[in-house]
Amino acid sequence: MQSLSGRRPRGSFKFRETDLRFYQRHFAEVITKQSCLLAIPMSLGKTVSTLTGARMCLRRGLVRRVLVVAPLRVARETWPTEIGLWEHLSDLTWALCSGSPAERRAALALDAEITIINRENLQWLYEEIDGYAGWKWDMVIYDESTRLRGFTVYSKGGSDSGRKWDFTHNDDDFVYLVERFKNKAIGIRDFRKEVQKLRHIPAEERLAVEKRAREINKARLEKKGSLTEFGVLYKAREKMSRVILLSGEPAPSGLLDLGGQTFMIDLGKRLGPTKTHFVNEYFDVSQYDYSVKPKEGAQDRIMSKLTDVMFGLRLEDYIELPPLVFGDRYIDLPKKLLSQYREFERTMYFDEEGIEAVSRGVLKNKLRQIANGSIYKTPEGVENAKRETISLHDEKIAALESIIEESNGQNILIAYCFDFDLARLKKRFPKITVFKETKDFVKKWNEGKIKLACAHPAEMAHGLNLQYGGHIQVWYGLTWSLELYRQFNARLRRPGQPSNVVYIYHILTRGTADEDVLQALHEKGATQDSINEAIRIRLLNPDRVAA
Repeated sequence: MQSLSGRRPRGSFKFRETDLRFYQRHFAEVITKQSCLLAIPMSLGKTVSTLTGARMCLRRGLVRRVLVVAPLRVARETWPTEIGLWEHLSDLTWALCSGSPAERRAALALDAEITIINRENLQWLYEEIDGYAGWKWDMVIYDESTRLRGFTVYSKGGSDSGRKWDFTHNDDDFVYLVERFKNKAIGIRDFRKEVQKLRHIPAEERLAVEKRAREINKARLEKKGSLTEFGVLYKAREKMSRVILLSGEPAPSGLLDLGGQTFMIDLGKRLGPTKTHFVNEYFDVSQYDYSVKPKEGAQDRIMSKLTDVMFGLRLEDYIELPPLVFGDRYIDLPKKLLSQYREFERTMYFDEEGIEAVSRGVLKNKLRQIANGSIYKTPEGVENAKRETISLHDEKIAALESIIEESNGQNILIAYCFDFDLARLKKRFPKITVFKETKDFVKKWNEGKIKLACAHPAEMAHGLNLQYGGHIQVWYGLTWSLELYRQFNARLRRPGQPSNVVYIYHILTRGTADEDVLQALHEKGATQDSINEAIRIRLLNPDRVAA
């Protein structure tokens, strides 16, 4: 926990206000005028732009206190570091509300102009200050705002997993109904109606099932769940005169991501006050799997309402970066395993290991596991059973070895997906450096002291500058998340990258879920790019115009 106040000796800062780029000055002024979402890509300096705008609001008397909410590492490192680098920010008082409860309370006691908190502690903060009554921040900056996309005020009130259903009839229709009820896709009333239609099942068993469903539904209603991050800001929103949302990718999963974020800006004036209203107005919902697809013309209608509160830049318009060169390395499953894969895909039962996928979502995940080389198995009917990892093939390891050999000693950064991926990487490459297990990883990597490194994309996605340590990246296992995918890809392709090209390899298992994931990323990327283009602003550099 730190608090800074006053000015440092002249000459001890790395940058002065005159060093701000013209578009950074522009966005700082935008912040003084309204709530907004700034879709600024990595490397364009959105942190100092936002801090400059917040300082202008404070000095002009537009706001009194600012709360910055950010991912843990970004909250602890990026925001405090930026304040320390710029001379014009040195008169700000700030506090980092992170660490132990005692450290957090000490930070709050400072009553600083800017309080920085990691998002995991936002719910704690709301309870600590007595909720709405104690909220004092009239400006909130939310870094990586896609976390607010869901409109969810309260978390789910507990899981239904492990609850006995008192049902012994092995019926596919019933299993499907139970899954839908457990996942809250249907309510208690519709569930009971559908169960009564299953006349081939004895009446006493149908009654037992309905009774258990009513008990579970009652427990759900009694246990509302805790406030989410969205819920905290929703409860305190009336006390905020400004909300500034930051995101390099505001809609990584499509247009549906924009609803909750826009609500936090305007309280529902543009896209509707609830998720139901937003979905009904702009999306079609499948009656079969409850998936949503934008209605015809929905994107144009949505974006036309957001151009005055969402502003974006395209990286290539302002900074020269080395090109990304993608390479797909395909491997094939052994013939017998491929046949088992196809049967599993069709029947949802992996006969070789006695593994059953209870839903299509579980099946997709299991298929990805097979593509990567192993599959998880959890014993049925055993309380607190430890899952078992069953090894199936080493084809991806062989492909990775080939890439390493071709790199001629260049440093390589690997993205893995499953825990068994990490275990296999560590076994095959004993000297590999694991990001989450290594102190001062960024420093060591950028100094060229790490030859082979690996990380899960969720651990390394935001705010890390790794451009000085290498220019080769390998996706050993892909992620469904476009945001994590693009953020991870941007760790090496950043200003200062000494190589004239950055290579990104995908290791893909032919004819499997790997190809589905990559296709989904391409489709999500196309949607995101079109959204970015709709809110893109083109700013002329006044210095060049004057020249």
